[in-house]
Amino acid sequence: MPKRKRTPVEDAIEGVIGMLEVDTLMTVGKLASATGLSWAVVDRAIGLAMRIQDYFRANRIEILSGNGKNIIIVELRVELTRLPEKVREWFIEEKFFKGEEKKRFTTEEARSILCSNIERIKRTRLEDAIDCVLDALELEDEVSVLEVSKRTNLNRRTIERVLDIFIRFQDWLAEYHITKLEGNVICRRHPDLYALDETRMLYLLKKFYLPHLVEVLSEEKERSLFQIV
Repeated sequence: MPKRKRTPVEDAIEGVIGMLEVDTLMTVGKLASATGLSWAVVDRAIGLAMRIQDYFRANRIEILSGNGKNIIIVELRVELTRLPEKVREWFIEEKFFKGEEKKRFTTEEARSILCSNIERIKRTRLEDAIDCVLDALELEDEVSVLEVSKRTNLNRRTIERVLDIFIRFQDWLAEYHITKLEGNVICRRHPDLYALDETRMLYLLKKFYLPHLVEVLSEEKERSLFQIV
C-alpha cells in the first residue's frame, strides 16, 4: 500500500483557513474532514496561525533583494492618514518622539538576547524557528536574512521557509483572528480600527504598538468592548 503523501504545513494552514467561516464554531475534527488532513496536522496548522497572528495584526514585512542580499523590512500596519487628527498626533508623539530608538545590535549582542544559545541536539521544530525569527524582528526593524541566521543559529533555508509562511499569510492574519473556545475553533474579523470611536481606537493602538501604556483586557472583556459575539 503506497504511503500517504505528507502535506507541507504551509499548505495545511492554507487549507484550514480556507475552510473557516467567519463567526462560526468549527471543531478540529470537522476541519480535518473538510480538508482531508489528519486531526494532528489541522491542530498544528491552527496553532501556527495563532502563534503569529498578533504580530501581523500590528506589522507587515517585506523582503527586499539586491546585491546578493535579502533585507527584511518591518513596517507598522497602521495608516496614519486615516486616523483622526487628535489620535494621529498623539500616536506620532508617543511612538516616534517619546518612544525609545531601537538599538543597533552587533551579531554577538543579539545572539545573547535571542534563542541562539539554546542547545539543539535534534532538528529544530518549525514552531521554535518561528519564535526565534519573530524575536529577531522585534529586536530590529531592518535586518538581512543572513544576519538573522547568525543571530538565531538557524540555517538560511529554515529562515527562508519561516519568512515564506509570514509573507503568505500575513495579510489574511491582519484581517482575521483565530480563537479556540472549549475545543472549537472560531474565526472572527478584526474590528475596523478606523471606524471605531477614539476610546477604542486608542486601546488598540496602545495594545499593538505601545503596550507599556495599556492594561490589556481579558479576551472576554475585549470581545465585549468591541461587541464581538
